Amino acid sequence: MRQLTGLEHFFTHHSGTIKAEPVAEFMQKQFNGSHLVVYAEPLSEQKTVIATLALNSEMNAYDAYAQRLEMIFMGEVTNESIPLTYTINGLDLSFYGRCSVLSKVCGVDLYFSNYKRVEGSVARQKITISIKELVKELKKLQKDSNS
Repeated sequence: MRQLTGLEHFFTHHSGTIKAEPVAEFMQKQFNGSHLVVYAEPLSEQKTVIATLALNSEMNAYDAYAQRLEMIFMGEVTNESIPLTYTINGLDLSFYGRCSVLSKVCGVDLYFSNYKRVEGSVARQKITISIKELVKELKKLQKDSNS
């Protein structure tokens, strides 16, 4: 269910062969200073903010061996509702999808493992992005645009 929009903006910053390292750098720049916002409603009805978690810039790391970007977001819970959806907005990119505090909910792509529905508690969430998959997707977008 997790969706990424705006990936085509990569081509305004990069031309030539698509490799993992430049894609990871692009993603890090896109999401530097971003927030993960958790809502109590479905994507089309988002209005009740449960928590706004800020990206910890020291925890925004690219693992070249595993070809993945790991970002840690932290922030205070401001509403005791049940989380249903989230968004992360970067400069040109946005992630959005469904989330849950229950580990075996179908169709959920973000599981809050240490989340407490207590106003004032601190939430910490790790987001992992497969750079390898993004490289494949970008190559496909490049091929489709050249056709």
